[in-house]
Amino acid sequence: MKVEEPGVCEDVTRGEARLWYAMSAPYRRERIACDRFEEAGFECFLPLRATLCKKRDGKTEVRQTPLVPNLIFVRAGRQELQKAKQKVGVAQYLTHREGERNVPITVPDRQMANFRMAVEKADTKTIYLHPSEVDLRKGTRVRIVGGMLDGLEGVFMKVKGARSRRLVVMLEGITALAAEVEPDYIQIVTDGPAPSVI
Repeated sequence: MKVEEPGVCEDVTRGEARLWYAMSAPYRRERIACDRFEEAGFECFLPLRATLCKKRDGKTEVRQTPLVPNLIFVRAGRQELQKAKQKVGVAQYLTHREGERNVPITVPDRQMANFRMAVEKADTKTIYLHPSEVDLRKGTRVRIVGGMLDGLEGVFMKVKGARSRRLVVMLEGITALAAEVEPDYIQIVTDGPAPSVI
């Protein structure tokens, strides 16, 4: 497992790198899982989105619901998370194949900060996508300068279900979102990581 990503902090008390781990919590228990990890002293992120829900009286209300069912992120060292996971008891690692092994999916700090900003500032026109629906090579890497999404980085491209091009922010193998942006705020990025690791 790579731990030399930029922005990775060393947990000096345990001597291991702290990373963001993608985890699966039982359906409708994502908040409970996050609360338990936070009570155990970990930073946790539950991606939420605003959705319109119909109440029994016929009226509609806006509720915060999970962006991706069952998905939470926990920032920890691997060994301390393994111990806490046994006590918390309501979350499992999301994994990907590396050769013959299933390896926990981790997200570098920079990617997580970018993704969190995108989720927290997303509006009702934001489209959420499965990573298989996005080919970042077909877009242009950009940074937003000004407006609500100031500082956000992603790929400006055409996505299915949208008339105009959108800013796509993706966590590879997990999820992606495509947000509308004002063209005046777009600055093409020529330095930094390749689009596939934004």
